[in-house]
Amino acid sequence: MECSRVMELLSEYADDELDSETSDEIRKHMESCSSCKYEYELLMGVIDNCRRLGEVDLP
Repeated sequence: MECSRVMELLSEYADDELDSETSDEIRKHMESCSSCKYEYELLMGVIDNCRRLGEVDLP
């Protein structure tokens, strides 16, 4: 799988919305591609921070 395709699917991968074959391809790609792995780690950091914020009351 190429980096451009991994980037297209990264959000779905992070949300566990892909079939197992595609998820495996992305995981294997990231094992050898530090750029894609870094982007995934950044995305997971953002997701984690958003979850920690919880709900905010609107004025």
